Amino acid sequence: MTPRPPLARAFALWVVVMVVTVGGGLLTRAYLPGVDGMVRALLVVEVLFGLTLAAAPWFGSWSELGVNRPREWSSRSLLILPLVLAVSPLALGVRSVPADVLLVLVVGYSLTGFTEELVWRGFAQRLLAPLGSTRAVLVGAAFFGAAHLANVVFRDSVALVVAQAWGAFCFGVAYGALRHRTRTIVPLMVLHAVTDLAAAVGALPKIPMLVAEDVVLLALGLVLLARDQHPPTMSRLGWDATTEGMEPAMGTMNDQLDRALQNTGTIVSGITAEQWSLPSLCAGWDVRTEANHLVGGLRILTAQLTGETVADDHDGHDWLGADASRSYADAAVADAVAWRRDNAAGVVFDLAFGQVSAEMALVVHLTEVIVHGLDLAVATGQEHLVDGDGAAALLAMMREMGTEAFRVPGIFGPEVAAVDGAPVHRQLLAFLGRALAPVPAWGQLDLRR
Repeated sequence: MTPRPPLARAFALWVVVMVVTVGGGLLTRAYLPGVDGMVRALLVVEVLFGLTLAAAPWFGSWSELGVNRPREWSSRSLLILPLVLAVSPLALGVRSVPADVLLVLVVGYSLTGFTEELVWRGFAQRLLAPLGSTRAVLVGAAFFGAAHLANVVFRDSVALVVAQAWGAFCFGVAYGALRHRTRTIVPLMVLHAVTDLAAAVGALPKIPMLVAEDVVLLALGLVLLARDQHPPTMSRLGWDATTEGMEPAMGTMNDQLDRALQNTGTIVSGITAEQWSLPSLCAGWDVRTEANHLVGGLRILTAQLTGETVADDHDGHDWLGADASRSYADAAVADAVAWRRDNAAGVVFDLAFGQVSAEMALVVHLTEVIVHGLDLAVATGQEHLVDGDGAAALLAMMREMGTEAFRVPGIFGPEVAAVDGAPVHRQLLAFLGRALAPVPAWGQLDLRR
């Protein structure tokens, strides 16, 4: 059975959250008529917290959802502005709050920060990842904002709830972009809780402060997303045609690798038990063999970056084990972290065709992750999950670089003609020599580009 498109899956998640929130609100209003709306909301948040923890394994490993260790985080300096905004309502001190109310606020906002970040920046961002980072963040923020409309069952003012929903959208744009850039949601959980708590107890006026914060956060999110808005050409990827060897900028290429690792991980996790024995697009391989080759490449390059020792038999070793999806996820996290080590740019890599610089190894590695991910998507009927922007960027780069030297057995085959009107990921595969059977009714695949 073909998996549902990302948007439909994210919408289903939103519906579940709305049903639980509205249903919980109505039940607490009926059975606890004298209880304050804030306390009733806390009770519902506690239910959502429990359901979220129980549901997490269905959406991926904790690392895939962004609940990871600090050494796996990236671009931490981007968290400084959100931290300043979070504590800004405390600039003139705090209001006098009864101890019991303060306890309720601390518990409630802590649970809210954890739950909402895990649901919307963890679950939703993972479901929407195939849309590309910009679309995933904006659509996820829209669902996040719309989910706050359920607060009409806890508040008397509809206008205030609508304003809160808009503020949540602005907040979601920034936090979604930060989740993409930092590769974690752990600090976002803390910042989310601090933002809500500080606004509630800070001496500065709550509503004006929240409005100001939302304006700044929306601007921050849009600036971060603007860098990923267009498929990069060679110059956007940092290639300097005047430099011998045309060496790329490591930082920008690492961002592209992060995106590719995440998208291919979504595809690998969608492979069903009966699909592992299907033939892949690589002659003589089945789906499991190609996935095993991919994970082996991740592990071997990670070892060259870190100095660790792993099996050197790339295709003769079982890298997948009993849980292929988890093996890929763990290898992808280790790989992404290793490429961002301070000494990564100075490593000389031993690849199948000889020794190359870290810059060239990263280009080859990015190509492997994207192309093998596309192979697996086509072989297992998951083409609706592919990252069209990433495929377009790689196709443009390879056409500009030239690939004739690599059109040898075991690497790329001769270019084949793509079907007229084929989506860009199939154009890329055809350019690299994959012979693809035509697929009827492209519109039914819900492909981007």
